[in-house]
Amino acid sequence: MPDGVGDARFDFSGMTAETQATYFAFIERSGLGAYAGGIAPKNAWTEPWVNRLDLKFAQVIPLAFDAKLSLFADFINFGSFLSESTFGYTEVAPSISNGVFRRRSLGGATYGTDGRIRPTYTGEPSGFNLDNGMSRWRIQLGAKLEF
Repeated sequence: MPDGVGDARFDFSGMTAETQATYFAFIERSGLGAYAGGIAPKNAWTEPWVNRLDLKFAQVIPLAFDAKLSLFADFINFGSFLSESTFGYTEVAPSISNGVFRRRSLGGATYGTDGRIRPTYTGEPSGFNLDNGMSRWRIQLGAKLEF
């Protein structure tokens, strides 16, 4: 993380003074300014706690000739059905997240011929793509016939 425009490890000559000011203003607003001149430690930010309750009901019915019929009902996000204030949450769309961490980019960076980092800034990163469909409660029914 640069500690300012004069950081010897970085080359900001490709940015206008206005872009530089916007770049560093965003770094300060995001909390990254506390790590200026260094590297942000692992797990410096955490996600809010999520309460989710799923239920599954299953019944096996024996049939003739060693056949079985399995019936099941999955109640996905049952907690949201009970109380949205306690169990309600908003899930991020799977196309934006890899299931382990979520990331936003300030822009790209290249190395100059002198070995210094040349960051680019294309504007403040947009928010995450929220997927309300993943956060709603739903019921799934199914049957399986085994011979």
